[in-house]
Amino acid sequence: MEKIPTDDLLQGALEIMQQAGKPLSKKKGRLYEMPNKQTVKVLTSNDRKLHANADSPDEDAKLNIDGVDWVLISMPKVARTPGEIEGYLIPASEASDAARRAHQEWKATSLSTEGNTTWILHFDNSPEAWPEGWRGYAQKWKKYLLSGAVSVGPEKKGKATGLRAEVESAKERISKAAGVPSEAVHISIDFTS
Repeated sequence: MEKIPTDDLLQGALEIMQQAGKPLSKKKGRLYEMPNKQTVKVLTSNDRKLHANADSPDEDAKLNIDGVDWVLISMPKVARTPGEIEGYLIPASEASDAARRAHQEWKATSLSTEGNTTWILHFDNSPEAWPEGWRGYAQKWKKYLLSGAVSVGPEKKGKATGLRAEVESAKERISKAAGVPSEAVHISIDFTS
């Protein structure tokens, strides 16, 4: 699978914030500040997941998203596919609480969880076998989706992004028109005709 360079996703996040009228100034590393002095931790994900890194596997561990006002996550609209990206500006306390709940839910499963310090929230609804608390954050946090049109990778330069990207893009358009989640739209192509 392709992967969008992290720097492209980071620059896309900054551009989306600029378009939303919330320009960011860099403080240190991935820590930025809005004009109103509120702090923003910028994360990127090719796989449409929020990774909250903990300093220990304990329930009360400090997360890398604690201690700031907001979390900005930038990701491709279609996982690992160059083209349009999305940015979500989420209150850090809400993101931290969701990561903690999901991690506790995960620890309660029969999966091997000993020592895990990466707590993950999936923006897409798959795999459906996973508990609800771990997935579907694109819909759950829809109100935090920033409006803006930013593209990265080959599509930005006017090149085609391939059949998969075209199908995923069509699914998004159809789902919006029908008012259903993109996971409810299924497209099949018969190459034998």
